Amino acid sequence: GLIARVRGRTRRIESVLGLRPEWATWSRSPDFGRRMSALCEDWRPDVVQAEYHVMGQYLSRAGGCRRVLNQYEPGAHAARERWRARGRDLRGYLEMRAWARFERSVAGHADVVVVLTARDREAMLPYAGSTPVEVIPLGTEMPAHPLDPAGGIPPSVLFVGNFHHPPNVEAAGRLVRSIFPRVRERCPDAELHLVGEACPELAGPGVVVTGRVASVEPWLDRAARPEGLEDPPSEAGMRQGDV
Repeated sequence: GLIARVRGRTRRIESVLGLRPEWATWSRSPDFGRRMSALCEDWRPDVVQAEYHVMGQYLSRAGGCRRVLNQYEPGAHAARERWRARGRDLRGYLEMRAWARFERSVAGHADVVVVLTARDREAMLPYAGSTPVEVIPLGTEMPAHPLDPAGGIPPSVLFVGNFHHPPNVEAAGRLVRSIFPRVRERCPDAELHLVGEACPELAGPGVVVTGRVASVEPWLDRAARPEGLEDPPSEAGMRQGDV
């Protein structure tokens, strides 16, 4: 209706002008905010935890609860890196400034910000103000040595997933039937490895289905980008679901 159109237009204006980060703008839901306020008032939980910085915009609706913001990727820092990589364009600059304002705001509504690495903590500190930033590391051991960036021979593409999850099954099917044949046209010796529990029977020319494996590290180590595929996928191809 009219209200939805006005909201959509307002969000587009906010994104274009850099008033709020695009992701945060399109993740904003007044209905969600009202529901969260009502839930905290009725249930009175001790702690409310927001996953991702874009969900931090709802912490102000958490009433008197303790508030934890899980920050999986410092947005302002990432936006600055994208801006530099893309030639320091105006749109990227506005987005970077918007992320800086947004992260200062959401951190101010949190009692603690949790990040995954010491590097992320250093990136977040300039925007955290007086809110403490704590590191809770990933629950996995990092390999002692970096994996081979060039991959193995023959060049291989890797898809890792839990195939009890229907979207993974759908994605693997599209990859095998629609995308990987085009890869093989340009790189005939390329292989595709489907790794994960309950993988569907999609084996075919160049396609290897392993099922569940003890460790994905060897498969990650051998995966590589086949030569001749330097061109990024076209925007039209992405709209058609080809990539």
